[in-house]
Parts: sequence; C-alpha cells; structure tokens
Amino acid sequence: EVKLSFWKKIGNFFYHNKWWLGLAVFFVCLGSYLVYDFATKPRPDMVILMLCDNADVGNSVYLEEYFSEFCEDSNGNGKVYAAVYYIPYSEDEYENYRNGVTNKLTNFLNSADAAIIIGDKRTTEDLLIPEDSLVDLSELYPDNPHVKDYFFYLKGTAFADRMGVPESCITDDMFIALRKPKDIINASK
Repeated sequence: EVKLSFWKKIGNFFYHNKWWLGLAVFFVCLGSYLVYDFATKPRPDMVILMLCDNADVGNSVYLEEYFSEFCEDSNGNGKVYAAVYYIPYSEDEYENYRNGVTNKLTNFLNSADAAIIIGDKRTTEDLLIPEDSLVDLSELYPDNPHVKDYFFYLKGTAFADRMGVPESCITDDMFIALRKPKDIINASK
C-alpha cells in the first residue's frame, strides 16, 4: 500500500472528484446569488399598472418618481418607492401574446398588489368591468371636472408636463382608476 502525505491525499481527492466539486461550487454560487437577489429586491410601497399602448408615457423616467410623491412608506423599509409596470396592451392579440402581455396581465390583475391603473378605453372594454373592479370616483370627487364615473381623465391636466412628454401623447380616453379591494377570504361564501 502506498503511503501518501497529507497534501498528496488532498490533491488525490480533488483530482478524482473535480467534476462533482465543480458542479457543487456552481450550484452553491447560483443559489447564493438567487437568495441575495431575492433578499435585496426593493419592495414597492405602491404598484401602478399602465395598461395602455402608450410608449411615450410608459417609458417616461418621471413616472415612478411622480407617483412616489403621493405614497407613504407602507412597508416600513425607510424608503418611498412606487413601482410602475408598463404592460403595452394593444388591439393585436397576436402581438399581445408574442410580447407576453397576456401572462403579465393575468398575473397582475389577479394579485392584490396593484391598486392604481392607468389605461384607456380599450382597457375597460377588453379587460375590466368598472362596476365590479373599480372605485366610483364620482362619489369621492363629485366637483372635479376630470372625474367621470370610475375614471380620472388625464387630458387637460398637468400630467403630460410632469411626465416630460408633449400634451399630444395624452389621448382623450386615457385615465387613472383605483381598484376596489376584494375580500378574497370570504369570496366563496
């Protein structure tokens, strides 16, 4: 029997197990990165869904900053952060499917996180039933000229200036709406 020194035994072990050790190191690094990414991911205080195909407003660098002014630190992390998810819902169903819009809509509209919706007429015709899913803003703000039923219409407001886009980017049917809170626990009763 060959007698190996301590360092030769370690070298022999690594030589015979290099593939398994390489895979183990890879998966440990990958798992560490995923845990770190999940732990440091910013948790928004408010989630806004932009469900209209308006890239000028949806890609505005000022959109999240604008809505962050109106929210408070509800998650207690010391930072105020409003996340705006731009989902370019268009008339072309194939385009929506190809861009993953259908999956995103299903996920966000079925979650309780998104409280505010920015949309247009197509949004209400295809996706939302205002009577069931939105708050009636005309009851809350009866004297506001931009409020009609469930919608606060953005045309003629300072919204375009705040977003840094021309007024022509805001269409006549573009609105902000609030989602109704749903009692999911007692929904089966």
